[in-house]
Amino acid sequence: LHFKHQFERTVFVDDAHHITIRNCTFEDLDMAIFSYGHHNTYRSNQFTRTYKTAVTMLDNNSIAELNTFQDIAMQIGLGETNWGYMGIRLAGPNNVIRGNHMSTIGYIGISVDGSTFTSDCPSKSVVLTARARSGRPLPTAPSARGTS
Repeated sequence: LHFKHQFERTVFVDDAHHITIRNCTFEDLDMAIFSYGHHNTYRSNQFTRTYKTAVTMLDNNSIAELNTFQDIAMQIGLGETNWGYMGIRLAGPNNVIRGNHMSTIGYIGISVDGSTFTSDCPSKSVVLTARARSGRPLPTAPSARGTS
C-alpha cells in the first residue's frame, strides 16, 4: 500500500494485537503510524517526508524492524508543538527495534522509554533542528537548517 497526503494519523492501532504492517510506503503526510497495542509488527516500510513523528508506538511486545526513515519532521512550521519530531518514539515493555535506517531526522532518530532492545539502526544526519513551541527552529548543531 502507498499512503500519501493523510492528515493526522495515517494508521491508528487502538488496543489491537498481532497486527502486521509490512512493505508499505508512507510519504508527504503528518504521522504515519500511531500504535497503542501489543504483539504488533512493523516491518520493511518506507517513511518519507512526514511532518510529525513518523511512528509512535505505545506498545508492549512489538517489533519495528527493517524500516527506512528519510526526511522526517523537516518542514519548518509543520508538525508537533510539543515533544516530537522523531523517527520512532517508543514507550512500553519488551519491544524490539532493529535494522531500521534513519536519514535526515528533524530531532531524534529513536526515542525509547521502557525495556526495549535496540540494535543495528544506522543513521545519517539525525539531529538537525529542534522546534520551540512557537514552531520556530532552534539550532542544535552546526548543520542546523532553517535558522533565522
